[in-house]
Parts: sequence; C-alpha cells; structure tokens
Amino acid sequence: IIRSLHRWEGNRTRAAEELGISRRTLINKIADYQLDL
Repeated sequence: IIRSLHRWEGNRTRAAEELGISRRTLINKIADYQLDL
C-alpha cells in the first residue's frame, strides 16, 4: 500500500486500481493499519 501510494504521489484512486481494490477499501486499510502517510 505504501509503495503504491508513493508511486502515484498519494493518488488513492490510482493506487487502489493498481492494487486491485476499491478506493474505499484502500482508505479503510490505511485506517485499519494506522498508516501515517
């Protein structure tokens, strides 16, 4: 998740597409894992 977000300069929509998950799921995972981005 972190690598993908860095690759897309924080663009959550693009990162989610790359990871094969929805944008909402990505946001939930960021919150669940308490990622400080």
